[in-house]
Amino acid sequence: MRNVKKLLFGACAVAALAVTACVPDPPSDSGRYVSPTGVDASDCAASATPCLTINYAVSQAVAGETVHVAAGTYDELVSVTKSLVFEGANAGRSAGVTPALRTVGSVVKGFRNPGEPHPAAATGEFSVTIDGFTIDPQGDASLIAPSTHHLVSLFGGPQVSVKNNVFTGGPWVSDCGYACTTMTDAAVMVQSGTYEVKDNSFTNFRSPIDVTQFDSGHPVVLGTITGNSIHHVTNRAIWINEYQGGPFPGTITVSNNNLDSTGWDSPDWSPAGVVITAGGNTVSDNTFTGFGSGVYGQVCNGTNVDSDLNTFTGNTFVNNRAGINFYVAGACGPTTVDAAISGNSFDGGLWSGATVVDVPKIGVRWTGAARPNDLDAKCNWWGSADGPGAPGASTVTPGVDFSPWNLASSGPCTGS
Repeated sequence: MRNVKKLLFGACAVAALAVTACVPDPPSDSGRYVSPTGVDASDCAASATPCLTINYAVSQAVAGETVHVAAGTYDELVSVTKSLVFEGANAGRSAGVTPALRTVGSVVKGFRNPGEPHPAAATGEFSVTIDGFTIDPQGDASLIAPSTHHLVSLFGGPQVSVKNNVFTGGPWVSDCGYACTTMTDAAVMVQSGTYEVKDNSFTNFRSPIDVTQFDSGHPVVLGTITGNSIHHVTNRAIWINEYQGGPFPGTITVSNNNLDSTGWDSPDWSPAGVVITAGGNTVSDNTFTGFGSGVYGQVCNGTNVDSDLNTFTGNTFVNNRAGINFYVAGACGPTTVDAAISGNSFDGGLWSGATVVDVPKIGVRWTGAARPNDLDAKCNWWGSADGPGAPGASTVTPGVDFSPWNLASSGPCTGS
């Protein structure tokens, strides 16, 4: 019998080397385990003896480990004090633009570094993964008011990943403003390092995702926001913000997201899909629906002083008052606004909002003070083969160079 076991073991090893089918022994426990049936008494290192709370598991974990969180509801705002991987019951299952079949979730209130925004930056640069949770303030009034910061608020580090999560901000309030205390203000912010926000869903937030940096000594090196589904927004869906900490040294890419603000209703403001007050970023292959401005770029106010190019390509704009709106906030002086706008699809027709009815949709426009230069918006589809301003097409404002244009949503770019 011992020889037979040796032969079987040898065959399995050879099969593994040959990348053929072989059923290995079950993996041993690794990391820390949390369950609604657990007890905060052990070190949580075995799936058979889990902890009761995630925060207790964090206290037991060693940096670099995975905290496995079983399905259930946890009345916790998780304090992230070291580099860890947090895996919920739906880890690896997208909740975004292309959702996977999900099971009963692991529900938490949020994840934050202590004292965020971090008062001692060097102590908070953790690599963190948050994968497969439902993140819900659970009616906690202290997490809904705008002054409380984001449900996931991390200083950041070499690599942060927030993916495959369902974010819910509470009941939908169609005119929720800054003083609103019914619907949650914000969902995710990471303030330094390299990070991705990927394949999540966000529903019922004023301002779900903010891109900012703590200071120039702890820069946002690279950021990717992709594959997310964002629905019911009353202020802005994504803000690429250069106000805090100076210019980003890296690029923020916003791609393949579905941003939908259908249903907002306020006479005082209109929401935007992506607000940009920074340069050197790419917004590509997204769908914007139901916003006052799909993209709102605020310029000539001390941001993007180097006039770094922002690129907008392959986006689809559906039923927005304006597709891409550049707002001149002050005197530009020698500053120019460099933008590449091409390959986008703007629908035509009329638009109605809370205070206006049946006005022509605008594909690309300037608003505010005197524009510093013309915008390059060649080779876009404007809703008609006859170009912007034609019957049934979106319009453009003066200062937008739109010719030649696409004769259909996919081209060719031969309209003139």
